[in-house]
Amino acid sequence: MAGWEHHDSIDVSHGILMSFISKKNEFAIVLKESNKVIGSLGLHDSWANDEIDYEHLIMKEIGYVLSKDYWGQGLTPEAVKAIIDHCFVVYRLEALTSGHSLSNSQSKRVLEKCGFKYVKTRGHISESTGFHYHGMKYILFKPKEE
Repeated sequence: MAGWEHHDSIDVSHGILMSFISKKNEFAIVLKESNKVIGSLGLHDSWANDEIDYEHLIMKEIGYVLSKDYWGQGLTPEAVKAIIDHCFVVYRLEALTSGHSLSNSQSKRVLEKCGFKYVKTRGHISESTGFHYHGMKYILFKPKEE
């Protein structure tokens, strides 16, 4: 569902994990009870950085993936909400973006639960796979301080 093929070997998984660990703004999603890593969440350059309506904003894109064994338990919205708070308070971002493929209804629900608003659908080529797909794009603006 995340836009890449399943890992076909331990070596592939190890390489991907090492690339995540080496990046700044990549976070593990950890199951509290066991301290087991069950997914990841990262901050990336936003699709909206090149959009005239949004180019003036300081923003990042949120991407996430969770092991299928843990789907449907509310863990991804919990992790996304935590990083949203962190981004707006600590990083002082003005907006966050995210997206998902048309067929990924689980990610759509996560983004809607977290307050993201749909902006548009557009074609995209995955850097990791070269696969072309259509993705739904969302934005969340920092709440105005009272």
